Formats: sequence, structure tokens, C-alpha cells
Amino acid sequence: MPNLKALIASLFTLSLLSACGQSLPDTPDSDALVIDVRTQQEWGISRISDAVLIPYDQISSQIASQTTDLEQPIFLYCRSGNRASHAKRDLERLGYTQVFNIGSLRDASEYLQRNIER
Repeated sequence: MPNLKALIASLFTLSLLSACGQSLPDTPDSDALVIDVRTQQEWGISRISDAVLIPYDQISSQIASQTTDLEQPIFLYCRSGNRASHAKRDLERLGYTQVFNIGSLRDASEYLQRNIER
């Protein structure tokens, strides 16, 4: 039987994506930027190896240190997808056009392993 907590988290992520009207690319570019928008403490516990840390409340002021290409694919994740949703909104307000909330750390890991060969 699947882990109930993991199943609920996955359903929550899917509902967030649906609410945002977001569909994830099946085969995203390999030059995609993966950003962890959690805290430094969370980052220290576990993370995706190719990700960079920019806490969600600092995304607007720090994104230019990673990319100024408004069309570069950017994939955001956090603990549940909520902070990634806020960061996505902030990046879109700055003019970034290819921003995707890929949910939790677990969801992000699974999505990236399935879809991006690094």
C-alpha cells in the first residue's frame, strides 16, 4: 500500500499545478535552472544536487545572479509546492516566461529524473 502521506502530498502538488493552470513540459531543456526556494536549514538537510538555493522571499532580488535570460526554463521546488508557487509568481512579475513549480523535493526529484538527463 502506498505511503498515505506521500500520496496526499502528490495530490496537493497536482492540485496546486491545476489551480495555477500550469502544465509541465514532458521534455524540458537540459539547460533548465533548478532552484530550491526553501530555507538554508532545509537545504542543509537534503537537496537536489544540481539545484541552487534561493529562498522564496529572496527570489526577486537574487535571480539575476543565476540568469537574466527571461526565456530560460526555471524549475522551482520547496517542501510542499506552496513557496515555489509564490516564487513563480514573483519571477513572472519580473518577466520570466518559462517558470515551473515542480512541487516538493520528492516530486521535483521524480520529475527531473524522469524528464531531464543531466
